Amino acid sequence: METGRLVRWNSNKGFGFIEPDEGDRDVFIHISTLKHMARKPHVGDRIEYVIEQLADGKIKAVQAQIEGVAVRTQSNKDKQQTNQSHQGQKSIKKKGPIKMQKATTASGTMSRIIIILIVLAIGRFAYQAYYDITNASEAGASGADTKVQEPRK
Repeated sequence: METGRLVRWNSNKGFGFIEPDEGDRDVFIHISTLKHMARKPHVGDRIEYVIEQLADGKIKAVQAQIEGVAVRTQSNKDKQQTNQSHQGQKSIKKKGPIKMQKATTASGTMSRIIIILIVLAIGRFAYQAYYDITNASEAGASGADTKVQEPRK
């Protein structure tokens, strides 16, 4: 493990930079690396860490701890979850059935009236088309539309 001193820390964003005891480049550190510590870091803290180089050439601290600060013990809830995971059990929260929201009476009635009107309109147009077709074919067969010319004298 390497060591260094925390020279900058942004508590709002949860990150800072460590000045290594050996080396010239500052090392990035994120609060998630120190989540197991009993307190948050402060500028001037001595940090023990392992570095990891990123693809873009930057280096960051991983597996870090603050020197002289206790490691936080697991809470009862964390211990229960750890015990359950070791026993191969998963904690599954059961959810109740999804409840559908009923339409209000006015909107339900209105939508039914609209559907009935649409069906009636389609029926009326279909009947009119049928009526026109049947009357046209009857008129052609009876010759009612054709005028008979009388011979000229």
